[in-house]
Amino acid sequence: MKTIKNTTLLLFLMMCAISFGQEDNGKERIKTLKIAHLTDQLALTAAEAQKFWPIYNAHETAVEAFNRTKKDIDLRKKMQEVNALNEAEATSILEKLRVLNEKREKEKTDFIATIQKQFSSKKALQLMAAENSFKRRMLHRYKSRFDERREEKREAFEERRENLIKERSEKLKERNKKRK
Repeated sequence: MKTIKNTTLLLFLMMCAISFGQEDNGKERIKTLKIAHLTDQLALTAAEAQKFWPIYNAHETAVEAFNRTKKDIDLRKKMQEVNALNEAEATSILEKLRVLNEKREKEKTDFIATIQKQFSSKKALQLMAAENSFKRRMLHRYKSRFDERREEKREAFEERRENLIKERSEKLKERNKKRK
């Protein structure tokens, strides 16, 4: 049984490695990392994995559909232009957001209830904790990259500044020499 679990984990990790080796878009890489993280954190048996992943994938598809719906109705753009909206448009946007949020919450609640029913309450909590730890890990990774890029830009700026100062200093020295 442990061999099957280790084999499953190894397969997912190999998928991660293959994913990184190819020119994939970022979303696919993140999905692959998330699968590996959840597999590791949940320690599913082969039988559990066969039941879990179809349920989880259906949930993820539903969440993606909610996100696409939010983009399709272009709520963010309309919310940024809130001063240009009349009361009826604002009410319509708020209603769409309310309905969308209710559907999303119902999907999440139903998903957790399904996991709890199919597996256990403990496994449902482990899943929630694993998803949260994955989000924190991704945010930390993003922040680290952002900080690295900011530091690189700062260093490049400082280098350009020093070079300009040297150039100006040399030009001033040359002018002073010519004057003498």
